[in-house]
Order: sequence, then C-alpha cells, then structure tokens
Amino acid sequence: MSARWRPALLLAFALACCTREKPTPPTAPSAAPTRPAAALAPAPALNERAGEATATPPPRDEGAGEEHAEAPQAAGHDALDPDSLAALQRAGIAPRAIACSGEQTWDPELRGRAKALARDLVEDVRKAGLDVPKASEEALYDRFVERTFWRMVRETIVEGGQHNLGAVALKGRKTADGKPLVVFRTGLTAAPNDHGSCVDSLVEQGVRHIVDLYAGPIPTKDLAEGEEERVQGAGGTYYSARGTGGDASHWRDLLRDADKADAAGTDGAATRLRASQALAQIIRTQILEPGGAAPRGHVQVHCGGGMHRTGMLMGVLERCVNGAQPEVIERHYKRHVGWRSDAEPGGFEDENLRFIAGFDCGLLGLGDAKATPPAKP
Repeated sequence: MSARWRPALLLAFALACCTREKPTPPTAPSAAPTRPAAALAPAPALNERAGEATATPPPRDEGAGEEHAEAPQAAGHDALDPDSLAALQRAGIAPRAIACSGEQTWDPELRGRAKALARDLVEDVRKAGLDVPKASEEALYDRFVERTFWRMVRETIVEGGQHNLGAVALKGRKTADGKPLVVFRTGLTAAPNDHGSCVDSLVEQGVRHIVDLYAGPIPTKDLAEGEEERVQGAGGTYYSARGTGGDASHWRDLLRDADKADAAGTDGAATRLRASQALAQIIRTQILEPGGAAPRGHVQVHCGGGMHRTGMLMGVLERCVNGAQPEVIERHYKRHVGWRSDAEPGGFEDENLRFIAGFDCGLLGLGDAKATPPAKP
C-alpha cells in the first residue's frame, strides 16, 4: 500500500495539502442523456474481486405463487439478507438484476497504516529538500494522516466494491405508479454513471430519487456528480446533504456532541432533539414525499460506507413506519456495520441503536402509523 500511495500523495500534499472539497449545491434536473440500448437489459453483475464484469442470465419470473426469492447474483460472498430479498420480491424486482454487492468491511488497522504512511511522507518531504520548519512537522504529519486515511477509506469502500446493499419495503407506502415503495441502502459505489454499475442497475430497476447523506471528509465530488447525472438522466432527482449545510449536513455530529454532553454530566437532550428534527425532515421531504408528493419510483439512500448515518435513518424508518421490533432493527444494524461477534464488532456503535430506539416518531408526522414504542430510559 505504501509504495503505491507515496508518489501521488507526496506530490499532491506538497503542492496543495490545504485544499478542501467545496460543497456543491443541488442542481435542477437536466435533460436525460442518451444511453445505450443495452441499458434496457438487466445490468451485469460485477466481479469486484477480479475487476471484471460477468454476464448475468435473464431474471426468472418472480410472479405470484413463488415461495422463495432468488439469491442475488451480484459480486461478493455475502448474499442479501432474507428481509431484503423479501422486500425486492414484494416490489417484483429480481435480485439478480441488481449489480450491487451485499459486502461490507470494517478495517480497524486502517488508521494505523495511514499513520505509518504519513510518517514516511514527512520523511520524504525532508529528503526532497522542501523547507518545512521543525515546529510545522507535527501539523504536517497530522494533515497527512487525515488526508491519507480518508483516501484509504474511499479506496476500501469504492474500489473494494463494498456496496453494503440492503432493501426495505415501507408498509403502506407506494410509488406514484402504485408499486410498493422500496428504500435501497448502500455505501458509496464506483462509477455510478457507467452502464452496469451498482447505481445504474438500481436506476434500471426503478430508483428515481437518490439521497446522499454524506457530508464528511471522504472526497466524493466525482461520485456525487455521477449519481446525479445517472438518476436525472432517467427523469429522477438527487439530494446531497453536503450541498445543504446546517443541521441536515451535520446531524450525526450533533448526536456525538449530545453524547459527549451526557458523558460530561450535562444535558445533551436539546442537541439530540436538533439532530432528530434534522433527520426527520430528511425522511419526510426526501423519502416519504420527495418534492411534496409520492416518490416517482424507489429511493436509494447512502452515506459513506452505508453504516452509521444510513443505519440510523433506516432503523428509524423500520421502527416508525414499519413497526419493526427492536431485535429486527438491531440485526439489520449489526449486519451493515460489519459486526461479526462481540469480539469483532466492526463499526458497531451502541449509541446509534439507542438513538433509533429513543427517536420521537411523532416528528415524522405519520399520524396513526403503527410505530414501535420508544425504548424506556
């Protein structure tokens, strides 16, 4: 890893280590670009491990009377969970037509490798004869660590094909054309506007609104532009939390602040309420009624790895809209954060489950929806 990353990172950091990705405000839908006729066929499944695309047989009929949903043919060793398969079956979507993997990973050694590479980069700066005052080396090292780490995270998720796919059919909710509304969850995915990509296959199967919850330090500008272009090309719409600013961009940070306040013996309730209100607004205006009406089609939601922001949003949907029981919500949450066992918890954060359990479903304005009662303090 170090040898591959060092030359490009050294040059980039030495010349422009202080640059930041600027938020891009949402843009109005553009005219649909012409796509190849082949896009009308089911997208091929991607073999991320080999870096190749392999042809996928046509989907079988999943009409009435079929007892079992077909196992997905997307790349990776983890098939979709049974609940996701059931959601696809309800909407008449053949899993093999979706070129997304259910895989996810959590690498606890990634930051350590970033630190080691950062030390090497600082040494390379010295050897290159660049004039860096001794007092500035620690700050330079810290900057290298952060920039390197988040690029490694992106490589792991995107180039590693860790799509983290899941799906939930919302009870009592339908698309504008009367189909059961499915919310797909993923992480960041590669080349979203390319034919046969994960995003392309979701759009081919009826996704008409993409909700990008991510507003953090992973560089995502190219991916966001590709997603927006692909879904708008099919007549759909796109939402980016990065371009909105305010609580809608940083509600997870607010939750962290609230948890810190609680740990310090002060009351974090007001800050947690702000986070809940921001998330409720996203759910109301971007999932349940995008643009103030029933969704034109299915919805895709993602953040960075599809674990924490996405996991909390999906948990709230399952509890407040579907009335799912806590054990079901916890099972889904653990699956998508790479939890294997208590000894290998992946990205599991217990406070996220507590937030889901305590979320005020009334903020969604669902009236008499059969929400699971909130957990007792």
